[in-house]
Amino acid sequence: AIGPTPGSANDAWEYSFLRKEMKYLKEIVESGKPCLGVCCGGQMLSKVLGGEVVRSPRKEVGGYTVKLTEDGLDDQLFYGFPDGIPVCHWHSDMFTVPPGGKLLATGNPCPIQAYRKGNVWGVIFHLEITSKDAKRWADAYPEEPADIGKTVEQVINECEAVERDMERLASILIDNFLKIGSIEPTPSSKAPTFCSTVLPGTMDLMASASCSPVKGKPSILDAAPSNTTFSVLGFPASDVSAVESMK
Repeated sequence: AIGPTPGSANDAWEYSFLRKEMKYLKEIVESGKPCLGVCCGGQMLSKVLGGEVVRSPRKEVGGYTVKLTEDGLDDQLFYGFPDGIPVCHWHSDMFTVPPGGKLLATGNPCPIQAYRKGNVWGVIFHLEITSKDAKRWADAYPEEPADIGKTVEQVINECEAVERDMERLASILIDNFLKIGSIEPTPSSKAPTFCSTVLPGTMDLMASASCSPVKGKPSILDAAPSNTTFSVLGFPASDVSAVESMK
């Protein structure tokens, strides 16, 4: 899974570690292993698959509801989800559905909220953040809520109002993603590779939704098959120093 960053996937080639990430993602996509991108992660995967990253009709910041399409309701990633999903947003750009892919979720004002193409899923929304994360983002970008007529307090309150529902749905989504990897092995591997993009000042889907202990549920480290590979920014899990050097 590839988490969010503060920037746009269109800027990826300006940073050496994101250039490495794009190369790595291309290899993962071609391997057939399940791959999930969140926000900028979904943008990067869309570009790898031939899609584009363009301006959303309007910036989305705060709490929203997105709606699953018929394809989304039938998709394994969203088993157990309601057709209307409470989410938090903080983005200006959106991805397009890659050629040959399916639109899984839509919303207003951003019409493309999730897609799938083969072994790749992308979502522009966040289920993994808390109101504390929203406050941290608001502290970093205090002018952005005003761009759409909201206050910082309103954005934090909107995220807080759906925080518990998002936590529950994030757990379901990760469980579904792990099941996809374990029940659909590819010829190239018996288990999926999970790649988490972690940048200073950003939240990571894996860490917040499933690596952190949830009462009565195992973490992703407990639930994943024993031969699952975890990596960060395209580096092997054993090379954590690579991430430390980028901070």
